[in-house]
Amino acid sequence: MARLRFSHAVGALALAASLLAAPGLSAQTAAGFQNRTASESGLKLEAKLKREAGGDSRPVAELVKQGVAQIRSSSWREASVTFALAAGKDPRNEQAWRNLSVALTKVETDDYSEKETLRSQAVGAAWQAYQVSPDAKTKARALAVLSNALATSEDWRPAIDALKASLALADNADARATYATLRAEHGFRALDYSIDADAAAPRACVQFSEDLAKGRVDFSPFVALKGVDQPAVTAEAQQICVDGLKHGETYDLTIRAGLPSNVDETLPANKDFRIYVRDRKPAARFTGRNYVLPSTGQQGVPVVTVNADAALVDVYRINDRSLAQAVTSGDFQKQLDGEELDKLRDDQGAMIFSGELAVERRQNADVVTAFPVQEAVPDLKPGVYVMSARPKGETEAEPWDSRATQWFVVSDLGLTAVSGTDGVKAFARSLASAAPLKGVELRLIARNNEVLATKATDADGFVTFEPGLARGTGGQARR
Repeated sequence: MARLRFSHAVGALALAASLLAAPGLSAQTAAGFQNRTASESGLKLEAKLKREAGGDSRPVAELVKQGVAQIRSSSWREASVTFALAAGKDPRNEQAWRNLSVALTKVETDDYSEKETLRSQAVGAAWQAYQVSPDAKTKARALAVLSNALATSEDWRPAIDALKASLALADNADARATYATLRAEHGFRALDYSIDADAAAPRACVQFSEDLAKGRVDFSPFVALKGVDQPAVTAEAQQICVDGLKHGETYDLTIRAGLPSNVDETLPANKDFRIYVRDRKPAARFTGRNYVLPSTGQQGVPVVTVNADAALVDVYRINDRSLAQAVTSGDFQKQLDGEELDKLRDDQGAMIFSGELAVERRQNADVVTAFPVQEAVPDLKPGVYVMSARPKGETEAEPWDSRATQWFVVSDLGLTAVSGTDGVKAFARSLASAAPLKGVELRLIARNNEVLATKATDADGFVTFEPGLARGTGGQARR
């Protein structure tokens, strides 16, 4: 027996009965049901079958009759070969294309590649049947078969839309039951919920299978929170969020039927959730990405803690020669993980403090405590430092987990630099008095850490590096 050289797929919907206008289902546009993937697959399949049909001399009617007999005996692969020949010989034969799709979806194979090809061609064959169908009845039947082929490929949204279009053309009890099942299992529906319990103001969000309706839509009538008259509701993409929750409380949340989506479907039934907002996890963080401490005066870096009695704090000093490397590698000012902090301690700098910072504990509230840098490190030299913090008693983090990191600079030097066609100009002044600083030695550094030039500021705090120094390339290019 000849072996079919194209594809087949699993599972078929035997909807060969006629179909009439279905109440409650909107009609398709004048152009009818559209699906680019199915169209491309159908055109490709038609061209292939036309090329391969020339060697068979049997009439199309005989091939169709033989194919129907093979389907009745569940000889799916043989039927797919027969109907492929019929469709190739007569591309306008709706029955050949439709039955070819049914047969292809029923062919069984353990070969993954062949299975994928079969599924694609089952979709293409059903699309061709839809395209050549002469009236609403046959179009509805072809769309039902197309829906099944798409469902076999687990392409659920177009499968639902195709069957909906079929019912809009002609009603059918079996098709309507299948449509209801597809809608319930794969249509617009509420999937799950999540709770942002670690936020100072927690919220609960319900996720949906499709985007919510666009435009100016008031979703609040579709959200009920027991015990709260008018919950604060926001919608974004595929989720609805309810704000104003409290830690340690349990809520009954209902998403009501009728909630509109962006796929011309509404939520078919109420969806109830019983949610509990746990207390916030112990945490420590900083208030910003960088911080400048004057070399004299008050020296405190704010640490924010949640549900902690103390924070474990480490302070590292970056060596001057390692600073350029930290900048070019992208480490400067970013949050570091455990491995990067170990490397900082062992290779690029040194740990100069490790200890505890006692903090006030207020349940679930952000508590800001100034870490007394000068007290912890009395001999605090000008330079760049990194501080990390974590709540005391926290489960040991993985080395690759990000740690709360604060970069800070200890200096009385405020430096401004600009680059132009006339070179690089820099201005140094005191952070304490804003007065210009004379005699400050500044270095222009290349990407490869080579010092391109060293100059001292004049009485006005200015220094200029010649244009030629900034024209290097590669590693010699200035930073």
